[in-house]
Amino acid sequence: MGFTLRKIDQAGASFGAKLKALRRDRGLNYDQVAEATRLPRRVIEAFELDEFCSLPDSVYARHFLKTYVRFLGGDEAYFLDCFDHARGTCDFVDPLLLPRKKVRRAWFLVTPRIFRYVALGAIGFFILGYLGFEVQSIITPPTIELVTPNDGYATDKATIEVAGRVFEEVEVYIDGEQILLNQDGTFLAEVDLERGLNLIMVEAKKRYSRSSTLFRRVIFEKSDALSTHIR
Repeated sequence: MGFTLRKIDQAGASFGAKLKALRRDRGLNYDQVAEATRLPRRVIEAFELDEFCSLPDSVYARHFLKTYVRFLGGDEAYFLDCFDHARGTCDFVDPLLLPRKKVRRAWFLVTPRIFRYVALGAIGFFILGYLGFEVQSIITPPTIELVTPNDGYATDKATIEVAGRVFEEVEVYIDGEQILLNQDGTFLAEVDLERGLNLIMVEAKKRYSRSSTLFRRVIFEKSDALSTHIR
C-alpha cells in the first residue's frame, strides 16, 4: 500500500504558515480545534497569522502552543523552537514593538510582604498610642471646677456653701472630710467658719494618680468689721 509524505517545513515558510499547514493536513478548522483544545480561537488565529503582539506573555503563549501542536500530532519541540526564533528573544507590546520589561517573581512576593509589614506597623502604632492615651488619662490628676466661694470672700455668716463639679469618677474631700457626689459629678457642702481668716481645702482623688487640690480663703467677721478683703 502506498502513502504520501506531505512536506510541511517548506523553504521560506513562516512559523504561522507551517502551523496552518499542519492543521489543514489534519482536516480541521478553527472552531474544531478551539472546541477540542479549549483554546481561544483568537489565540489559534494569532499563531497562524504570526501576530505575536496579540498573544499573551511568552510563558502562557508557549503553553498554548504546546497544547495546540500536541492536539495536531506535531513535534512540540520543533514548533516551540520555531516560535521562539520567529518571535525573538524578548516580548513585544502592541504594534510599536516596544520591549516589555520582564518582571521578576520576587516583586510579587515582596510587595504584599511590605504592605503586610506596613499594616502591622500601623496597627502596632495605633495600639501603643491608645495605651499611652489610657495610661495618661489614668495618671493625670482630676480636674475640679469650683463654683463657690470665690477666693477672698468675706461674710458675716458662720457657715458657707462650697459648690463645684468634677468630671471623672473620683472622691472629693473638703477640709479632709469626704462628701457625696451627685450623678452628674456636682457637689454641694456646707462648711462651718471660724472668726477671722478661714482656709478651705477642696481635694479630688482618683486611683493611680496624684490628687488635685484647690484652696479658698474666706473671712468671717461681723458686718461692721467687713472692711478688709484678701485679694
